[in-house]
Amino acid sequence: MAKNIYSNGKLNLFLRRVSTENQSLEMQIVADKKFRDELDEDEYIEVNELGISANKIKLRDREKMQEVISLISKGEVGTLYVYDRSRLTRNFYEYLEMVDLFITHDVKVVFTSSDSSYSSFSSNYLVEGFNGILIEEEGKAIARRVSDTHRKLPPRKFGYQTNKDERGNKSYSLQKENKKNIIQLFEKARGIGDTTEFIQLVSTFSSLMKKQPTDIVRILTDPFYSGCEKIGNYLNKLPYVEPVISKETFQEVQVVIEPFVEKLQQNLNGRSDENILPPKCGICKKSMIYRKNKIGESGIYTCSNKHKKMSINVDDYNDMLINCISMVFENLNEEGIEKKAIKMINHLLDNLGKELGAANKKIEHIEAQIATMPYEKFLSKQYEKNEMKLLVESKQKRKELREHLLICENYKNKVKYLVSNVKISDCLKSDELINLVGLIIKDCYVHESTLALILYFNEFLDNEQLERMIACE
Repeated sequence: MAKNIYSNGKLNLFLRRVSTENQSLEMQIVADKKFRDELDEDEYIEVNELGISANKIKLRDREKMQEVISLISKGEVGTLYVYDRSRLTRNFYEYLEMVDLFITHDVKVVFTSSDSSYSSFSSNYLVEGFNGILIEEEGKAIARRVSDTHRKLPPRKFGYQTNKDERGNKSYSLQKENKKNIIQLFEKARGIGDTTEFIQLVSTFSSLMKKQPTDIVRILTDPFYSGCEKIGNYLNKLPYVEPVISKETFQEVQVVIEPFVEKLQQNLNGRSDENILPPKCGICKKSMIYRKNKIGESGIYTCSNKHKKMSINVDDYNDMLINCISMVFENLNEEGIEKKAIKMINHLLDNLGKELGAANKKIEHIEAQIATMPYEKFLSKQYEKNEMKLLVESKQKRKELREHLLICENYKNKVKYLVSNVKISDCLKSDELINLVGLIIKDCYVHESTLALILYFNEFLDNEQLERMIACE
C-alpha cells in the first residue's frame, strides 16, 4: 500500500475493486476523479483490488481490504471514497461488520456513483442493514453501474461531438450536419396518427440519416436529445449536453409514439443489424450491393457488374457466417492467444512504466528548482505562472499514467481469467456471435453455390480441422 499521507490529520482513502468478470475499473476511476481533483496528489491514497471477486473470497482473506480495515481501526481514516456498497462486499453479514467499523471510528463514507437515485451512506444500522440485503443482488448492481455511465456519459452519441476539457470533463455539442435532420424527425413525429405513418417516418429517416430503423426509434425515445436523463418518471437536466429539442417537445413526442413503438419493434426484430458483413462477388471481387426489403423482411445481396447476376438471401448468408465463427471458436488455440495478448499488454506496461519514471524525474527536478529558488522569485507572479503551472501539469500527467497502468494490469488479469475459465463457444448465443463476425472474418466471397472465407487469427486455428468441419456442414 502507498505510504500514509494525511489531510487534516486523517487519511482520504479511495477504494476500488474489480473482479475478473467485469469491466468496471474505468468507470470507478472516472466516477471518483472529480473528488480526487479537489485534493492535491499528496492528500490521498488509493487502494485497488484487482481480480478480486467478493462473491468468492471472504473479507478476511482479501489482503487489501484487511489493510484498509487496519487503518480504520487505528483511527487513521477520515473519509473513504468508494463507487458503491458492492465494491466493499457483496455479503450481508460482512457489510454489517463494515458499517459498524465506519460508525465506531467516525469514518465519512462517500459513494462516487453519479447515479442520483443511489442512496448515500447512513449512520443508521437499520437503514444500512436493509442496503446490505440489496448488495447481494449482483445483477442489479452491475446493471446500475453500466446504465449510470452510458446514460450520463455515453462514449459516443449520434448527432453529437464529444469534447473534453483540460480536466478531462466531458461535454456534448451538436454536429451541424445532423442537427437539422434530428429536429425534423421529432417535429414530424408529433403529427403521427397511426402505425403506417410511424413506419413510413422511420423508413424515411432511416434512409435520410443512413441509420438502421431501430436506431431511429432509439433516437426518438432517448431523452439525451433533450439534454436530459430519465430517472423514474422524471427528466433530469444534463448541463453538459446541448439539447436538440426542448424537454416539453420530447415529452409530447413520447405520448404520440408510445402506442406504435412496441408494435414496430416486434416488426423490426432480427432486421436491425441484418447487414453484418457485406460480402464480395466471387466473380468480379467487388462488394455486393445490399438491397433492403420491407421493414421486417430479409434483404438480399446482389451483384451484376458486367457479368452473370449473383445474389444471396441475407438471412441465409448470415446463418452461414454464424455457423462458421461457431466452428472457429471451437478450434481456437487458447494458449497461443493468451501468450500474444499478455505479450502485448506487457509491452504497454513497459512503455507506461518508462513514461511514469520520466514523469517522476521531471517532477523531482521541478520541485528541486522551486526549493532552491531565490526568495524574491518565489514571491513573484512569474513564478506562479511558470514553475507552479508546470508542476501542476506534470503531476496531472503522472496521475493519468498511474490510471493507465492500473487499467492495463486489470486487463492482464482478465486475459488470464478468460483463457483459463471461459470457453467462448459455450458462453455466446447466436445473437451475440453476430457482433463478433467482423472480428473473425476478414472477407467473404460469394460464388454460385459456395462461399469462400478469409479469416483473421489463422495462426491460432487448426485450419485442416476447420475445413473438415465446414465440409461436413
